[in-house]
Order: sequence, then structure tokens, then C-alpha cells
Amino acid sequence: MLSGVCKMKKKAKSARRGSAFAFLKTFKRSENGSTSIETVLWMPFFVALFSLIVDGTLIFNNHSNVLRIVHDANRALSVGRIDSGAEAETLILANAAHISSNMTVDTVVTNGVIQTVAVVPVSDLDMTGLFSGIAAVNLTVNAQHYLEL
Repeated sequence: MLSGVCKMKKKAKSARRGSAFAFLKTFKRSENGSTSIETVLWMPFFVALFSLIVDGTLIFNNHSNVLRIVHDANRALSVGRIDSGAEAETLILANAAHISSNMTVDTVVTNGVIQTVAVVPVSDLDMTGLFSGIAAVNLTVNAQHYLEL
């Protein structure tokens, strides 16, 4: 590589001695720096792909966290630590406040089955906003638990 640079410098010096356009001909034939163009063209694609991977990972991680919080609240209602579905909703919203401030929760006890539906906007879960820019999508977490009393 270094010898190529030296050769180009020598050709440039000899081109300066000849005609004014000889240097441009040497410069035109040189392939030094040609990989920079491909890098500049492909870099936005790789950055966008990496951002989508990071956002997808964060969304799945936060989905797992919300599901765990909903299961914990359903279990607390099931064993009698809390008394009503409204208390379960309050517990879920309090424990998930660091994940989303726009979460909606609905807990219903029917025929001995506790059913909780939590809806979280994806725009609260991703980091770069690429997923929320694609579509206004909501993540829905459903959990059912038997009442043990």
C-alpha cells in the first residue's frame, strides 16, 4: 500500500513537470480511497439495521417486564394479598411506571378467573423511535390466573 502511495507521488511530480492536465489523468486512474465511497453509501443502512435490532430487543425486554408485573399482581389478587381488580390495576400501574406512563390496564374477576389486559404504546418502549415512526402500534399483554380462595 505504501509503495502505491510513493508511486503516485512520483507520478504526480513527473506530471507537474509535463503538462498541467497530466496530474489529473494520474488522479483519475488512481483507486486510492475508493472504499470510502462504499462505506459512506452502506453506513446508513447498517446504522438503521442496528437501531431496529436494538429497538426490537428493548421492546421484547419491556414486554417481558410488563408480563411479569401483571402476573405478580394477578397472583397477589389470587392469594388474597389485595382485595379487588381495581387494586390490582393500581399495583400494575405503579410497578410499571418506569416502563410506560401511557399504559392502560383492565382487570376483571369472572367465575374464579382473574383476567388482566395491559396495553402499552410501542413508542414508550423503543429507544430510537423507528418502530413508532413506522406505525402507531400498541403492545397488548393478556394474563389469566385462577382465583385460589
